[in-house]
Amino acid sequence: MSVLVSIEGRLIVDSAGNTTAVWIANRIDQPTFSPLAWAARSPPGTVTWTEARPISDPAEQAGGPPQLRVDEVGRVTASWSNRWAAQYRPSIDEWTPPARIPGVPVVDRAGNIFIYSADATAIEVARYSVTTEVLGIPEPVLMSNGRSSLSVGLLVDNSGGATLVWSPCRLEGQPVRCTHGALESTRWLATPAAPVPTLAHAGGGEVAVAFTPPPTGDPAFAATSYEYTTDEGSTWTPRVPASTVSPLRIAGLREGITHRIRLRARNRAGPGVMSEAIVVLPEPAPEAPTDFVVLAQSGSRITFGWTPADHGLAPTGFALEAGRVPSEVVATLPTGGTAPIFTVTAPAGTYYVRVHALAGSAWSLASNEIRVVVQQPEAPSAPVGLLGLVNGPELALSWTNTFTGGEPTNLWLLVSGATTTSLPLPMGDGFRFALVPPGVYTLSVVASNAYGVSPPSNTVTLTFPDLCSGVPQAPLAFQAWLVGTTIVVSWSPPVSGPAVTGYTVQVTGAYAGHFTTTARTQSGVAAPGRYTLNVKATNPCGTGPPTPEQTVVVPWSRTRDATGPA
Repeated sequence: MSVLVSIEGRLIVDSAGNTTAVWIANRIDQPTFSPLAWAARSPPGTVTWTEARPISDPAEQAGGPPQLRVDEVGRVTASWSNRWAAQYRPSIDEWTPPARIPGVPVVDRAGNIFIYSADATAIEVARYSVTTEVLGIPEPVLMSNGRSSLSVGLLVDNSGGATLVWSPCRLEGQPVRCTHGALESTRWLATPAAPVPTLAHAGGGEVAVAFTPPPTGDPAFAATSYEYTTDEGSTWTPRVPASTVSPLRIAGLREGITHRIRLRARNRAGPGVMSEAIVVLPEPAPEAPTDFVVLAQSGSRITFGWTPADHGLAPTGFALEAGRVPSEVVATLPTGGTAPIFTVTAPAGTYYVRVHALAGSAWSLASNEIRVVVQQPEAPSAPVGLLGLVNGPELALSWTNTFTGGEPTNLWLLVSGATTTSLPLPMGDGFRFALVPPGVYTLSVVASNAYGVSPPSNTVTLTFPDLCSGVPQAPLAFQAWLVGTTIVVSWSPPVSGPAVTGYTVQVTGAYAGHFTTTARTQSGVAAPGRYTLNVKATNPCGTGPPTPEQTVVVPWSRTRDATGPA
């Protein structure tokens, strides 16, 4: 297409090497001078150009020179001085229809547009956001020296902040004349305003600071993370991993010492305004729980278990915390008691969960963190702690199922050696087979569901037939606690030695006796009195050593307290 020589043009290159040219020119076949904005593009590594096409409204004359800016995704925003603009969208390989804009445009590197207009009585600024594709309402700029302005200029920096400078003048006298004052300016900061902090809880050298995020009228300027200072801004500690979820947890504070903590938000433009100080006094708190695990999972119903510390302050309660990424807190759930076991129904998703011990308002440090998957398309995690037993031709296996992946629905025994095969196992944590053919076998267990198969457990190698392998080792993490008048006990299996096929709980004190079980959690209503308990693991070779004892006292009711035991 034949056009007149360009009045003025511009070139810009994006990060992929595409070159965009925009210029103001006129068609030869027009009887009068009616310039249009034209555009063409050249891909990287070539000297070819697309056919030139007009991107302005044919009914409107385009003025020059054009302004161009390209953002991180290759969008090119073109504007020309008679208050029109269009944008090239690489995702559709098209220019948007030209749009009239209320002033002179200045484009930042992200494709956002500041637009200012000025006349003898006012200056107004508006902003177009590529995030929302909405043009904001023009805002008036207050001029302190009269009602007229000259030489208005607007500069947008790489972070999206804008500075407007003008020369004001006062209209006075007869005839009217303009008396100039000093240059004036105003600035729109792309960095966030100050958040508003409040104390969530403190204890154990750690504090959780809840906060209200700073307001933002434009998602492009929203906070991307937070940081804190304990020395009035001399040093700042970033949040790791970056997160905008309240509260923000701060560790390493000295107990009994008052700390002044300030927060500030960050975004792509940098750190924002520092908040007001919040004063915290970490109190003595219980030691952190340990051995935090998922004991069982069925669909969205999950049972957690943990081991409270056996020294320090006694917990008065516990609280679970969960986030979508490690260390994040998006939900806090007090358990409402001192039992080291808690069952919840969770919405679908993947979570990182930990538990805190509470003593009044003081919180312990967090336990170990575990990953929990609820109704997500993911293969299970591997079983752990596989133990084996040989008793003549008889095989016994025990293991622990894990729940850091998708929920397992099937278990399989992988066999190699004298025979190579895979066998389905019943859902559970143990297996027995009476007549194993002679030979040496290496065994492991995998879990599966509709989305895949887990990695294998550890392996055990066994020779059949052989003498009995021996009694099991002592169970781990044995606990006993009281819920009302019900005594509850739980434990974990041994992690080495021969396989376990059952357990024996021994009770002395107000009641003397024992009972056997294959489960690892038991409970029973007990009469008032003092009870001492332990547990032993068993298999066909015999009974292993006991765990350390736990003592539980079932108190007398208030009625009996007044008269003594019945």
